[in-house]
Amino acid sequence: MHVIPKNHTIIKHIEKNSTNDNQFANTSTAVINSSYPIHKVLMVAHGWLFPIEHLRLHWVDWTQKSKWYEEIYVQGGAWVTKNLTSPSWAAGYYFEIKTDYGNSPQLFTTLWWDGWVGGIYCNDLHFHTKGIYYKINFEYKIIWNEECKFPH
Repeated sequence: MHVIPKNHTIIKHIEKNSTNDNQFANTSTAVINSSYPIHKVLMVAHGWLFPIEHLRLHWVDWTQKSKWYEEIYVQGGAWVTKNLTSPSWAAGYYFEIKTDYGNSPQLFTTLWWDGWVGGIYCNDLHFHTKGIYYKINFEYKIIWNEECKFPH
């Protein structure tokens, strides 16, 4: 059974065949639950966190679009742990990362639908450098009758 958010309603239609010859059916209709089970999400961010401007966990609805996000503060830390509880309308989540060097691609969306109820989604985000760029400070000095000495 798929469950959808509270702003939508799903109607379960049950049809029973009649035992008489008039070919009419007895029918009944029932409204069933219209929210997702609550899920726990644990996140650990560690490694080179210095250039991170923001780290966010986005909760997505049944259309897989972000409807709310949780700001996760990592400034000044080398290891950040965060426990989060999903809203009842959330069908899953993804992480968004923005660094001093630009936006990282959105990490894949994790959807739970009706699965893994009662489990904890453990996310290990290990940040490390993949490339280094050089900043060069350049200065020179003109000298006569002596040898160059560094630093100036």
